[in-house]
Amino acid sequence: MNDVLFLLLSGVIFHLNPHPQPPRPQPVYPPIVYGTSITTVLTTPQSGFFSVAQYKGKAHAGTYCLNCGGTEFKNTAGTSMIVDNVRESVYDLFPDPVTGLLFLSSENSRGRVYTWDGSQLKLFWQDPEQVDSTLGTRRIMGHLVTISGEYKDPPESAFYIHGVGRPYLPGSSTKFIRDIFEFKGKVLILGFDYEKEVGGWYESTDLIHWTWRELWPNMRFLRGRVTEGGNKLYIAGSPYTDGERHGPGVLIQTYTANPNPMAGDLHIAQFFDCQLVFGFDVDHHSGAVYVGAHMGWRAAGDAQIWRYFAGQWSMIAILEEAETPSMTLTNDGLYVATRQEGGNGKVYLIK
Repeated sequence: MNDVLFLLLSGVIFHLNPHPQPPRPQPVYPPIVYGTSITTVLTTPQSGFFSVAQYKGKAHAGTYCLNCGGTEFKNTAGTSMIVDNVRESVYDLFPDPVTGLLFLSSENSRGRVYTWDGSQLKLFWQDPEQVDSTLGTRRIMGHLVTISGEYKDPPESAFYIHGVGRPYLPGSSTKFIRDIFEFKGKVLILGFDYEKEVGGWYESTDLIHWTWRELWPNMRFLRGRVTEGGNKLYIAGSPYTDGERHGPGVLIQTYTANPNPMAGDLHIAQFFDCQLVFGFDVDHHSGAVYVGAHMGWRAAGDAQIWRYFAGQWSMIAILEEAETPSMTLTNDGLYVATRQEGGNGKVYLIK
């Protein structure tokens, strides 16, 4: 297998192996795919949106508004309200197929999770230890679970099974976790060890007993997506060294639950013009991957939206805002939440 698999239009995709890699090419951008429709469906005077999901046929989104007087929750049906006691962002939205509710996780809220049923927003749960932020609620192995994190030095992470309690995460006092999902018979919680500066994940087969696996030095794992059928995992990330975020943003692809970069079962796409990849999603029918090339935290510039399909990368949009924290692919098209320091983030529908 050649070291270089193919030229990425904004970098290189290659097997990770112990052999030296060829020099990085200069970015060469293709024209935007013509025929793409880009519509603004939600706006906010706040710095932008941090989460977006489709629920009951409508786009729903939560804003980022650090200590600005009220984080918003909005949808395309005309709902707009302040989420009480959330001093930073509606970090994540999860439509639960079992309860039929939309779950809102929140930053800087003393560990609050809310639910929305289409007409009422209610407090569902507050972390008994009031861990600073809830970073995602999911249905895992039939259980409703929430991951939480505390922004401090060092950070603190926690995992909670609703109706059961809080299992022990070994070494959680040095790690910050970001996402949780099932893959290849295991439950994985993505995270980063700030003490060792290494990205990895907690893994479990029963939700109770957890093991931390170190995978990638100086790489913060931020978000994961598993393809339909569970045969492939994508991970978005950002390099992190000596306490500093820096680029290029990456999208990692693996076929195993025990990836060994030196064994050639990991691939990586690097986006040299952006600091991180955060918002992305997978089309479970076609296998296409949609990626937001996020210019950086509180950065300036125009974010790019890329599509990877059948071995080819295409840029499908350039947006006015610098950050793309969240996106979700629906039958209506691709909803993209954007953020811009200073105000006026949007939710776009791209199709």
